Amino acid sequence: DAERAEHVAALAPALTRAAAQLGEAAGHGAPQAVVVEGAPGVLVTLPLTADVTLVAVVEGAGEGGEAGAGVGEAVYALRRARGQFAAQA
Repeated sequence: DAERAEHVAALAPALTRAAAQLGEAAGHGAPQAVVVEGAPGVLVTLPLTADVTLVAVVEGAGEGGEAGAGVGEAVYALRRARGQFAAQA
């Protein structure tokens, strides 16, 4: 619903910043994507620019609550299209 989408959109930049700080502290640099797996599916955030974060919700988990193989494909497709998304941001 719209309220949930707004709440997710408001929290996504904080998640992306925290993941970047974690990556820097671990010596890995900023992540290219942040993936949060839950029972109903997966949430993926990708920083596009310094001010814009893409949020994608991939619904539909596999058996036992584990994300299906389609999640990896979705993340790969999002990462490949990042430049196109950033150009429209």
